[in-house]
Amino acid sequence: MVNDSIITSLMFMGSICVGLLGGLIGGFVAMGSGEDWAVNATVAAVSGYVICALTTEVVESGISAIFVCYAEHPEQLQKIHPHLYHKITEKYPAKPPQSHA
Repeated sequence: MVNDSIITSLMFMGSICVGLLGGLIGGFVAMGSGEDWAVNATVAAVSGYVICALTTEVVESGISAIFVCYAEHPEQLQKIHPHLYHKITEKYPAKPPQSHA
């Protein structure tokens, strides 16, 4: 189920977009002030990417924790957050255990 999650790819693409946006803003600000725009744009892009990647890691960890908790104790999720439980069970219906005989 965790392998089906697109959260990792989504967070990575978001970090790339924030980095590019930071690079553009840093480049334009440097051009307006007469400084070396390439260096400022690079520093801004890398800084934006790193800050966004670190921030989104918290969200990614929380989503992974929900998947693990659901896998270990689905009845608890059903009691505490029934709406989330039903959304997950609709997407990933329970499969009967397979015998290894």
